[in-house]
Amino acid sequence: MKKICILLLAFQMLISPFKSKGMMELPPPSCVGYLDHWVTRGDIFRFKGPIKYVNGLLEEHFEFNSSEINRTFNLDISLLKGDNCYYIDNLYVTVTIPQGVNKFSLRFTSGNNFVIYDDVSNIPLTCDGCNNTFNANASDNNKTYLYISTDYSNDEVEFTMPTSIYDPNPVVSKTPILIVPGILGTEIFKGI
Repeated sequence: MKKICILLLAFQMLISPFKSKGMMELPPPSCVGYLDHWVTRGDIFRFKGPIKYVNGLLEEHFEFNSSEINRTFNLDISLLKGDNCYYIDNLYVTVTIPQGVNKFSLRFTSGNNFVIYDDVSNIPLTCDGCNNTFNANASDNNKTYLYISTDYSNDEVEFTMPTSIYDPNPVVSKTPILIVPGILGTEIFKGI
């Protein structure tokens, strides 16, 4: 009987997908129909929305519970292409935020690179996993799918819909032109 139970358990493990706390599920095959919001479980850290774009590139802001001692989490982020969110590349890194830093942000510096900043001092953090580059090159319509989790708690933050890296609604600024007549300016004559 014991051998049968072991065989059944082994068979179930083969046909059931494994899910680990720091491993993200595959990105959705299409962006269509997915809700556009953050899901936060636990109270170690949380998303500090809304999403914003600075100089046309994505920034995502988070905050640690100030009493939290363990500052390590797993960052799993996929690079996706186009409106159908085809999978291009993935980064899985462990990040340790230094003590004393409670507010931090993930800021893209290009379509395939992001840096983690201390939001209070507004300077990049120097820590393992704080400066990351995807192997794949990104284009204007690339998106990311972000999942953060801890190994030591059931705390996780996940964005349920892939997010555009580049601002999808950029504001086009107009450059003012000042015309100053001078010595070489056009002469205007009245009555000629």
